[in-house]
Amino acid sequence: MIISVPTLIFWIAVAVFDHSMQTAVALLAALLHELGHIVVIRTCGMHLTGLTVLPYGLEMTTDRPPCTFYEDIAVNVSGCAVNFLAFPIFYTLGAVIHGDLGYFLLLFSVSSLTLGFINALPVATLDGGCALEALLSLFFAPDLAYRVVRVFSFFTLVILWIAATYVFMFSGYNYSLFAMAVWLFVRLFCAKD
Repeated sequence: MIISVPTLIFWIAVAVFDHSMQTAVALLAALLHELGHIVVIRTCGMHLTGLTVLPYGLEMTTDRPPCTFYEDIAVNVSGCAVNFLAFPIFYTLGAVIHGDLGYFLLLFSVSSLTLGFINALPVATLDGGCALEALLSLFFAPDLAYRVVRVFSFFTLVILWIAATYVFMFSGYNYSLFAMAVWLFVRLFCAKD
């Protein structure tokens, strides 16, 4: 497992400045998400060869790429699917259990749902964009599928930035959606393919 110095500094800062359970709950939801990917990767006969911890998730490398576009789709949607399945289970448990544990389970369910929706966005660097590219590749040339997903990514990020600006202007302090949009933009358009 590789953790870069900037990522380590980021997570230490988060731990120091966030004294609520929200960061821990979000990290648990992310762990559940990644476990969904790992289960499908192993089911498809692939083996993990590396994990890189990033500020907004893990980057996994396998011993081989998926053999088919169907395997690629399954691997990419599995994390979101696990998050979506976890929401009603943990929400129901949180609603019937009182006290801190109930609050924790409700918070975990909402974090899981939010993480699932964010990762399902049709942005090339997220699970939804990768799954969309694989799905389009079933019907069109992979090069065309790649270009279509880049266009979807651009328009999705524009909408995300508009929403982030709206949230920031009316809350006066909530900049996390904007930070995520900037991170996605940098990964999409400034990083090497």
